[in-house]
Amino acid sequence: MVKETAYYDRLGVTPEASKTDIRKAYYAKAKQCHPDKHPGDEAKENEFKLLSEAYQVIFDEESRATYDELGAAGMQHSTVDPRDVFAAVFGGPEFLPWVGTLAMCAPIDEKLAAGADAAMQRLVALHQELGRRHEQSPPLTAEEVEEKKAELGKLQKAHAEAQALLDANVQAVQATRVAACVEALRAYVQPYTSGGEAGRAAFLAKAREDAATLKKANLGDPMLNCLGYVYVHATNKLLGAHGVGVHRVWGALESAREMGHNLSEGFGAISSVLSLASAHSKLARDADEAAKPKHKLAPEQREALALRVSRNTFHLVWKLTKKDIEDTVRAVVSSLLAEPEPTATEATAKAAVPAGGGAGVGGERAGTPASEAERGSSRASAADGTIDLPAHLLARAEALVELGHIFGEALTFSQFLAKDAGPSRAEKAQAAVEKSLRSRGVDVDSVRKSAAEKGVLLSKSVTGAGTAMNKLFGLGKKVETPGSTPRSQGALQPAAAVPAGEKL
Repeated sequence: MVKETAYYDRLGVTPEASKTDIRKAYYAKAKQCHPDKHPGDEAKENEFKLLSEAYQVIFDEESRATYDELGAAGMQHSTVDPRDVFAAVFGGPEFLPWVGTLAMCAPIDEKLAAGADAAMQRLVALHQELGRRHEQSPPLTAEEVEEKKAELGKLQKAHAEAQALLDANVQAVQATRVAACVEALRAYVQPYTSGGEAGRAAFLAKAREDAATLKKANLGDPMLNCLGYVYVHATNKLLGAHGVGVHRVWGALESAREMGHNLSEGFGAISSVLSLASAHSKLARDADEAAKPKHKLAPEQREALALRVSRNTFHLVWKLTKKDIEDTVRAVVSSLLAEPEPTATEATAKAAVPAGGGAGVGGERAGTPASEAERGSSRASAADGTIDLPAHLLARAEALVELGHIFGEALTFSQFLAKDAGPSRAEKAQAAVEKSLRSRGVDVDSVRKSAAEKGVLLSKSVTGAGTAMNKLFGLGKKVETPGSTPRSQGALQPAAAVPAGEKL
């Protein structure tokens, strides 16, 4: 005995109808009220939606059982917006100024999204119909083939147009997101770029304070580390691209690093997908009542697979979210370091110490704190003519690198998941070696500091060699004559970056 029959009545079948009967009834009725048969008829479109809703519920055995027992009221889902849940899991409101609204939660035009989805459903329905007719006999007549071709072309065009409108809306939403983040980041680094030494000290103190706060948010550590990574390497890539002469090699190295990073992330996502598919396949085979006993899983195996599915799903969602964050923050950094004019405060402030790049910070990795010596060398590398950018952009770039080093000290995603599992074997081995060295009287901390200082000296030597090569081969910045065409018409206008005494 079923509680109600409204969905069955919509399809014109009884509660005892088989899946085959339900499918036939749906296709017959859907053809009568299909929106393509009645363009602009909202009543027919609404009828089609209601029909599809009924079909989706009673064609699936599980949802059909729930409907039979509880009726339509029992099919109601939670009114909580899943996008709000997703946003809360990944950072929450604390990260809004830094990354904006995540793409998965983006406020896209629901009407456009529904239109694109409906167009796709109509296209899929036609393909399914053609597939069934191909398996049946007699085959389609020549006249029917031409008719279906015309219908298919029309549906494909409608879907392409609907998808184009949706894509344009998504791009507009993303552009607004990036612009808001640029504005917030510009204001955030302003004390560093226009406040002198006191402003820089206040900026660094606030950055550490904010990092501690952001770490407390959901998945705060890996999101913060992701921000730090992009701030450092996206900035270094741009600084390298504007290097003078051979110093442009640092931009090429950062581009290669970015490509390797993206490939690694892509392979990681593919690995998660394959692992998920494998686990789902095993669970599905185990759930098949007709499966052979040897394919049946023990309870502990089933539990382990279920846990694997849960973990890999979480890893995959994180990979996609991380990609969204990285792409957005790269766009934010590029926009912030492409503004041709300084803000009023930057323009009136005393010249800040130029930012680093090239050899000074090119080798740094987010997650590794930079020493004061390293940071000092990064400032000097810009002042000696290795980077061809206006002063206000150099100052912003240095602020971003400093901020990236601070944020990059947060745990990566893997470290975040393993933080309660104790140190890894590699970490234990490193700790054992350090303990052994200390027991022999070796000052491990001094050795680390010395290694960092030698790295800085090496960076300075490489930078100096690059500048010398620029002089030797005449690769320094050239002076524009009054009647010549400017070298760049873009937003980035070069500032005087040639060392004193260097010939042009």
